[in-house]
Amino acid sequence: MVRPSRREVLRDVIYRVRRSPEKAFSDVNGIHITDSREQRKGALESEGRAAEQVEMRTLIIGWPRTGKTTLAQEMGGGRSTDEVMSMGWSEASEEVSKWLDQPGDFIIEGVALPRALRKWQERNPGEKPPVDKVILLNNPHETLTDGQIAMGKGMDTVMSQVLPWLSQDVYIEVRS
Repeated sequence: MVRPSRREVLRDVIYRVRRSPEKAFSDVNGIHITDSREQRKGALESEGRAAEQVEMRTLIIGWPRTGKTTLAQEMGGGRSTDEVMSMGWSEASEEVSKWLDQPGDFIIEGVALPRALRKWQERNPGEKPPVDKVILLNNPHETLTDGQIAMGKGMDTVMSQVLPWLSQDVYIEVRS
């Protein structure tokens, strides 16, 4: 029996999250993905760190119409990749990747974040991800257009490329 690659496993996880989000994420072939704040708090405490003392650099990623902006506002606001979408995909994700270099806490939300993460990783080979937490939203609240579906599929493709790198040091929370 041939063992699937990490990339194949991650694509499978992304597919499963679309079908059954409550069951999709767990420890999958050594890729740790958490789905609760209690697990994160417990992990921090086991490392000897108090959760409230940890700088939080949070990304909110999801398909269009999944509530990224709403969640960011509920969490206290932040930046949106929509701010730079007039630049075009490549230029916008390059600009957003530079936001990840800023010191201190932040919340950034948007569909362009997986591309920005990939560009940041290419610019900083061997470095740990510049974020503490990624929240993946996986349930569109409205019917999507064909263009939005294509955008979501593109996001999934890029996310499957950066997820192995992220999952080594970043807590990933999946919300429906």
